[in-house]
Amino acid sequence: LSFLSLAFLDYFVVDDALRSVLVYVSPAGHLEEFARGVVDTRRLVFYGTGIAFFLFLSTRALAANKWR
Repeated sequence: LSFLSLAFLDYFVVDDALRSVLVYVSPAGHLEEFARGVVDTRRLVFYGTGIAFFLFLSTRALAANKWR
């Protein structure tokens, strides 16, 4: 939910550098190209990296609960 809300924060940010970072991290911009039918490998790497990161965090959280 927090990543989806990043798409709306760029309207309130004044700094151009921070705005460009928010636009890049926001999944809404990446989904617009998929909706138009454009498959870009940069977008696939973006989502693949996010999936791998959160799967890693999930396995670490499950492993920590196992030893409690």
